[in-house]
Amino acid sequence: MKREWLNELLKDIKEEDRKSIINKIMDENGADINSAKGDTKKLEDDIKTLKSEKKTIQEQLDTANQTIDDLKQSNPDVEGLQKKIEEHEATIKKMNDDHKAVLTQMAREAINTELLGKYKAKNNKAVMALVEELEAKTDDDYRTLLDSKLKSLSESEDTKFMFGEAQMKQLYDPAGGGAPQKTGIGASMATQRNTTSTPSYDPWGNK
Repeated sequence: MKREWLNELLKDIKEEDRKSIINKIMDENGADINSAKGDTKKLEDDIKTLKSEKKTIQEQLDTANQTIDDLKQSNPDVEGLQKKIEEHEATIKKMNDDHKAVLTQMAREAINTELLGKYKAKNNKAVMALVEELEAKTDDDYRTLLDSKLKSLSESEDTKFMFGEAQMKQLYDPAGGGAPQKTGIGASMATQRNTTSTPSYDPWGNK
């Protein structure tokens, strides 16, 4: 969003009010952009962490498998050997399960970020706090369930205020004198323009 475009759009509003309005719009837009950048940076960092953890787990698996092979070749105690093999196999299974859990968590966090952005959640943590635990066996099932839940929250009268970008809902029409009979920022600006005295309220607060 460019300041020049806003200046042209609001050219019929007196300069002092126009500057204040534009500054507020630019601040909101900048906050949204910074929030999106923060989500993207977190996702990139998570992916790097996952790659590092995957490498470490693979090295541990290779070591465990090599230990089993060594035990089979060098240990004459068949009963003791079997016990140690079972212990190492249990260790390998746990590492595999942990690895899968990490992959699942990372995939679901990426889906959360994607769908929260799709529905323009204003506060990701607050919105996700309203989402009960989703019983999903696969990432595709999780995506479907979360998409349905976020859609419902974004349309519900009780929670839809938690979604949507902070921006002008109705453009001010200089030629038509605005539309003060309608609700929205455009209407607020029109009302201000048609008032002979300086209003005592902030038109941006009357949404």
